[in-house]
Amino acid sequence: MASLPADAAQAGSVSAAAGAPQHPAAQVVQKVMEQHFRDASGDAKDLYSAAWKDANVSIRYLNHMGPLMLGIIQRPGTNASMEERKIALEFMIASTDALAKVMSDRFRVSPNAKAYDRVELNSMLSHIVGRIWENSTAENQQARVDDFVRTVSAVFSDPDFLSRRQAHAEMMMNKAGYQRVDSPETMNTRIQLAMHQATLRFFESVTDQRLQNSKGMPFAFGQKKTAVVQAMQADFTDAMSAFLTDMKFSPALSNDQRTVVMQSWIRHASEIYRAEYVASTQRVMEWFRAGQAISQATFESRFATASNSLPNVLSKARAITVETLSDLVAVAGFDGIAAPVEQDEQRPAA
Repeated sequence: MASLPADAAQAGSVSAAAGAPQHPAAQVVQKVMEQHFRDASGDAKDLYSAAWKDANVSIRYLNHMGPLMLGIIQRPGTNASMEERKIALEFMIASTDALAKVMSDRFRVSPNAKAYDRVELNSMLSHIVGRIWENSTAENQQARVDDFVRTVSAVFSDPDFLSRRQAHAEMMMNKAGYQRVDSPETMNTRIQLAMHQATLRFFESVTDQRLQNSKGMPFAFGQKKTAVVQAMQADFTDAMSAFLTDMKFSPALSNDQRTVVMQSWIRHASEIYRAEYVASTQRVMEWFRAGQAISQATFESRFATASNSLPNVLSKARAITVETLSDLVAVAGFDGIAAPVEQDEQRPAA
């Protein structure tokens, strides 16, 4: 097991002052740092190892399939049959690739670049298609995707669009370029930011329109929205702490590469948790609302029971998150085990 360097452990950004309570997200970062950060002298220098190639494949797979799996969690739901899930996945994969083809054709820098762009765009656009699917019905899903395709096609047909966007991207990179992880402070900041972004997704789920009544008030289990978000954050932190610290990375992966992998896992895990919270809460709401058809007393009894069911909903969200993320990581082929040395890729020729 890797240990945190003595000088790193004393850094203010890594550990809290003695006796001071730690924020849940800070606790998981501390555990990850102790488990996976190595000082500069022990950091891997082979940036093109087979282990890193496997990790990149894992991240690419997660980026592509993760958001589509989220759509299935929401609709038709985690209780859906395998046949329903296959039909949903086939529709979303086809829609995502259609969008990627439109955009890559518009770039048309070269045939090779177009093929590369299409692969990369598939990963990026699957987030959008997954969200469209979540909020659609069987009757309007194709129309919504078609509308998005038309919008993308029109925007990317503008001859000045790419040049203006390129200038904007260059300006942003000059202001905030990529910072490689070669210190505990940088690793801490990047993982901490990933946990912070997870909290934003939890707030988004608590205020989701699908959980609101006719007056626009969300069902929050009789608690304030901030209290529910805090409960979600604490529960998610525990789950990710176990998941991340139990993962054994290949020694060939540098601190920077390990951090990239963990950021990806945190992002996808928080999306899965968000989606399952919304889906489970919807089912709770459907259950107590159905009580009105029986009697007012039944409705009130069910509503009281539902208001106390947040722990059960979070438990289900946590279980689905860990199970789904573990399956996605396993299918992607990333297991943290170093490949034989003779299979390691060498640095590409300039």
